[in-house]
Amino acid sequence: MPDHFKAEADVDNTRYILRVEFASRVEESVLQQFLKVLDNTLKDVNIEYKAKRDSTRLGPPVLHVMSEGWYERGRRKLAESGKRVFQAKTEILSPVKLETQVVKPELVSIVEMTD
Repeated sequence: MPDHFKAEADVDNTRYILRVEFASRVEESVLQQFLKVLDNTLKDVNIEYKAKRDSTRLGPPVLHVMSEGWYERGRRKLAESGKRVFQAKTEILSPVKLETQVVKPELVSIVEMTD
């Protein structure tokens, strides 16, 4: 089960990136299943998502497994920049993809959907 997550729009590649921090190490096969269940659940609850995925206007989501403590380090950076963390709402879905240099140090693995 994920500890923390954030979805971002990857406009250049017409897909969503799901960044997830897990409480413990998760096997690749479980990560694949997690991604497939997520995709199918989104199709079930959102007819626009389903239509775009079925027509391939929207590519399959990609999973970024983030390092332990990723979420808390991000919150600390907000606090250091002067934001009141206790008042800030966690951004779960972002229209903007984080820059590679910000994500790369925290990235453990990338999982793409397979058939």
